Amino acid sequence: MQNWSRAYRWWLTLFSAILIISASFASSAPSGIATNLMAEFHFSQEVATLTIALFVFGFTVGPFFWGPLSEQIGRRPVFIVSFVAFTGFQAGCALSKNTASILIFRLLSGTFAAAPLTNSGPPLPSPPGAFVFSMILLLTKFSSL
Repeated sequence: MQNWSRAYRWWLTLFSAILIISASFASSAPSGIATNLMAEFHFSQEVATLTIALFVFGFTVGPFFWGPLSEQIGRRPVFIVSFVAFTGFQAGCALSKNTASILIFRLLSGTFAAAPLTNSGPPLPSPPGAFVFSMILLLTKFSSL
């Protein structure tokens, strides 16, 4: 890490920020279309809320897998595999034909989206990374309030 150029450090910081912002955005994205989901799939407000709750539950379960796994095989493979899977599960959610598949894909998406939230901090080098990363976390956590 000591030999990384300043440009590479900034690239790592921005890449990690993009991963975190997209994972955070995906957690509450269905809230804007809840009425459309209820009309299309004929489920209640509680089930529409469950789509968000299951994603957030995946956020809580995911770090139990991604933290230790990144220590064993490295952060880069965890980032790549988890974000490809997250993207696939998001596509599966978008193409779902029934309520059960939406709920399952939302849970799996949240679990795989937890990897950037769990593992983005350590690879970020200090000075640019520490400040920018903390500001991005601050903005993404308080933007939903």
